[in-house]
Amino acid sequence: MPKRWEQELDRLNDVKAPSSVRDRVTSDSHDHRNDPTPNRRQRTIAGVVAFAVFALALAFAAKAFGGRTVSPGGAVSNPAVFTFLVKDDAGTGSYPDATLTFEGAVVGGNGARYGWKVGNAAAVVDTFGAEFQLGNWVVLPAGTAIEVAGSAETVTGWLDQPVGDSEPPSHLYELPTSGARIPGDAGRYVLEFTAHWPQGVREFYFPIKVVTGDVGASLTLQATPDPTASLAYRGAAAPVQVGGYCWGNGQSPTCTNGGAGPFATDQYLQIPQRTELNVYPAFEVEKYSLGLAAGDDPVHQTGPVLPFNGRFDEPGSFVLILSASWSQGDVQFFFPVEVVATASVANSPQPTGGTEPRPQTTEPVPTVSPIPSGGSAIAVP
Repeated sequence: MPKRWEQELDRLNDVKAPSSVRDRVTSDSHDHRNDPTPNRRQRTIAGVVAFAVFALALAFAAKAFGGRTVSPGGAVSNPAVFTFLVKDDAGTGSYPDATLTFEGAVVGGNGARYGWKVGNAAAVVDTFGAEFQLGNWVVLPAGTAIEVAGSAETVTGWLDQPVGDSEPPSHLYELPTSGARIPGDAGRYVLEFTAHWPQGVREFYFPIKVVTGDVGASLTLQATPDPTASLAYRGAAAPVQVGGYCWGNGQSPTCTNGGAGPFATDQYLQIPQRTELNVYPAFEVEKYSLGLAAGDDPVHQTGPVLPFNGRFDEPGSFVLILSASWSQGDVQFFFPVEVVATASVANSPQPTGGTEPRPQTTEPVPTVSPIPSGGSAIAVP
């Protein structure tokens, strides 16, 4: 070792520690304000941060390696109401039925095979799998609230994923007993419900198409028992006029001359340009067609009837003509429509005509992770 370094080391023997250091070494107490060891608060904060980092890592791993869960979506003002009722038929007696109502459209559910008992009489009604023929997709906005109504004692619901044509859909998760909503992710789903009455139990399936934008206008048609149709946009319904027709099966159908005539200016339902029209025919409708006629008189038309491609593209005032066929007869319905720019719709008055409101058309089905549920029935008001 160089002589210089030996001299420096010898000088260390003469260095004396400060009195404060000696006092801290010999003392039994310590000043924790300067203690480098983490205290309880510091350890707690460190633990919370570590847990948050761990949870975030799990979330990224789930997103990378697993299916995504259904987002609940934002709140939508108008709910989708599912009504479960027992109806009476003059020929067959009572039967369980279900409908979906949203912004003027009323669409029947696909009822499954069921057993039914009235007094001492019992029967089993077979649908032969028709409930899985998912041809009519009701368009609903993401996040729409689900409400259950009607006479059923209890109702249990599931969100399902379509599997294939005429195949039972697979469960994604059970709907909660309160606060249930349409998924927040766009795509096609099936809402499945099991409704219980004292007479029996029946399952219903509602195929839905969830969108994040405007749901469009709705046109529904059915026979209850007379032929009816309705056109609505965002809850506002257009007045309807019916042409002359004969109705009924057998030797003596009932005929009517109808009452179609010119529409008043304030009766036109205003619909923005490029709005899609969703047509919801009941199961018994055999066929239908649509056309647009310029003017206000469905009987004395001044121009040709233009074919309608399912979207209101051209601005102006029109009469939407619906021609529908049932086994009981053919009927024409007329609706006044004013196709306007989007900005002018917000300040427009609602049409004075009022009618009662009644699915058809494929998007990729989102991958959804199963979410377990408690299994309780949805509350029926």
